[in-house]
Amino acid sequence: SSWLTDELKLHPCIMCRGERFIKRLKPKPGARDDYVNWSEENKYRALVGLIDGNVHDTTPLDTGFYLEKYSGYNKTREDCAAAPQACGFKWMISQQIWVSWDAWFLRMAVDHDIGLVFLHRTNVLRRYYSAYDKGRRGRMHVSSGSVNGKAAPLLKDFPLPVGRTLIHGLKEAYEDNKILDRWQAEADERGVRTLRVSFEEMVADKAKMLTNISKFVLGDHPWCDAGKFSYEALDEGKRVHNHPLSDNVTNWKDVVKTLKGTMFEKYLTMDGSRLP
Repeated sequence: SSWLTDELKLHPCIMCRGERFIKRLKPKPGARDDYVNWSEENKYRALVGLIDGNVHDTTPLDTGFYLEKYSGYNKTREDCAAAPQACGFKWMISQQIWVSWDAWFLRMAVDHDIGLVFLHRTNVLRRYYSAYDKGRRGRMHVSSGSVNGKAAPLLKDFPLPVGRTLIHGLKEAYEDNKILDRWQAEADERGVRTLRVSFEEMVADKAKMLTNISKFVLGDHPWCDAGKFSYEALDEGKRVHNHPLSDNVTNWKDVVKTLKGTMFEKYLTMDGSRLP
């Protein structure tokens, strides 16, 4: 989802600052980073303060606000209070938004007229592949004992888990999409403005989809050109995984064998991959 965040923040009328609640404490040498402990109360106070502009660097909140001398949070407030007509942030399912959604987030969206863009990948096999690669590189980084903050380099070709492990991973990705379905239905019922976007739609027609997104988040601002994008972040060369899986998964035959006859078989050729 970083490419969408990067593209939106390049628009002259939109500010998108990425994740809000994944600021981390400095890791111990050789260990993985630990999440800063954000309470639900402080998440709520942080976002309402961001919207209302009444949270300052002297406001006593969780340690995440003090990381990097408050620069990330204060920069967001400053940017949102400046020229752009729309300001937003990214919150992924993996960052425990499901707890906040039921507790207070949907209510906050209703009370403050917040629009929600739901981004998903239709092809759950490709989503699993990307997530597995990210985790694989992270595991290689930790096992190497490196503390320079860099994950292992990208490898074009590598195998995927098969059997029950693969089926379980695809089921989790599929269930995440169903969660987004439920959340969008609940938001629509409460009168919250929503827009559903898929990665596949973005790749197929990035000009159309980015314009649709910008029109949604900008609302009725005739002085802003909703289609004024650079398309830098969506350039083919900048996409990490831009080939059919059959070209990059070294055990593709085993993956096909695992998914044949299951509900996930249809994803095998969805990206143009060839069957063995």
